[in-house]
Amino acid sequence: MYSNVMQDKFEKRKLELSSTFVSVENRGDNQRSRELPSDLVSDLQTKHWLHLLNFRLTQKMSLLLRSQIHTLNKLLQKQEQEKLEMNQELS
Repeated sequence: MYSNVMQDKFEKRKLELSSTFVSVENRGDNQRSRELPSDLVSDLQTKHWLHLLNFRLTQKMSLLLRSQIHTLNKLLQKQEQEKLEMNQELS
């Protein structure tokens, strides 16, 4: 879902940027062409995908860490329970 939202925002922003730069055909011969440079579009797309990749990796790392924490908590609880049982047996 997040990727669709980001993609929509990216496409909307790209459209906004490209609509501000109008070609000579649309503005007439008396004004210079101000088309959106392809390298700028490429940079924007690259930044967008890097941001998306970073978000996905952060999300996956977060899930992995939560899983590890959950597993370690279970292990610790088990050890504490065993320790309590051993102390009860000794007393």
